[in-house]
Amino acid sequence: MTWFYFDVRNGIWFAPDTEGSELASLGEAEREAARCAADFEQDLLPEGSTRGVTVEVKNEHYQRMLTVTVTLTVHQVALEPVTLPTSIYRDRARSTRLVADWTSNQIDRAQLLRRAEHCDALAQTEEHERQDQGVSHAPEVRP
Repeated sequence: MTWFYFDVRNGIWFAPDTEGSELASLGEAEREAARCAADFEQDLLPEGSTRGVTVEVKNEHYQRMLTVTVTLTVHQVALEPVTLPTSIYRDRARSTRLVADWTSNQIDRAQLLRRAEHCDALAQTEEHERQDQGVSHAPEVRP
């Protein structure tokens, strides 16, 4: 068993480990440092502090053996445009017709064309519902 010390850094903030922990191996110390860094990072997240924590692992002679750094990056993204069901149904109908054009079996082709007509009917129903709700002039965003 070996004594290891886990000093924590976060920007200019530094917390030395004065007690240490007795562990079986450097690998076990590495796993403990990773847990420690993740715990500190999770605690700092709500405060909006620096989003990176480093844990320095030192041996019983206070020699640095390894460092573990956990960094959290938060990216806010713009909302994607809403795709209305009408355009989805129209796209599905168009795609199904393309497949039907390439199909040589007449029975399969007839089934595909019926499916495309069904998608067109769903799109038309959706359009009528939008008109009934007074949003007939709402722009439709296509994917």
